[in-house]
Amino acid sequence: MKNSQINFYLTKQDISELENYLHENEFRIISDILQNGKILKVDTLDYPNTSKKIIYHPDDESNLVIAKTKSGISIINETLSPVIEYWNPTKWEDTHIMPRGRLYYTTHFYNFQNQRVSKSEAFLKLADDLFKWIKKNFKNVKLSGYEAFLISERTQAWMQATGGKLADMVRGEEFRKKKSAVAV
Repeated sequence: MKNSQINFYLTKQDISELENYLHENEFRIISDILQNGKILKVDTLDYPNTSKKIIYHPDDESNLVIAKTKSGISIINETLSPVIEYWNPTKWEDTHIMPRGRLYYTTHFYNFQNQRVSKSEAFLKLADDLFKWIKKNFKNVKLSGYEAFLISERTQAWMQATGGKLADMVRGEEFRKKKSAVAV
């Protein structure tokens, strides 16, 4: 299974611009699947109660694959469906630690006969265009040690103005503290 992903640190204003792009390009956002099997569509990536959203284009709605987990919960099968996973925790501002977000999609998958199946060219173009737009519109400040993440200029400004940190920085500090405590 091949995939594409962007791990990012974006501010609320950045996310708002991303939402505008999604709306302008007619993408839809799924927050959840209700117990009755209906899809809960929302207008915002910042919809409360769930950090994970599914982004898709209405042309692909009939190709969404809904599966049930072992516990009976309905979910979108992201591997088989023409969708982009969006994950970004909400409600972090009070902590001054910004969580990392992610956009992710698969380009193909292996079916039950173990044959490689590519997702539609139309979906792949839409997803690729979205990723190109993000990389073009959110200039990556390339903080030393965090080059693998897209960190927007606004995020860097937020860090400088508030003393806030990226979650990966805090994890790194905690790891270094544990490692030095073991060495003593």
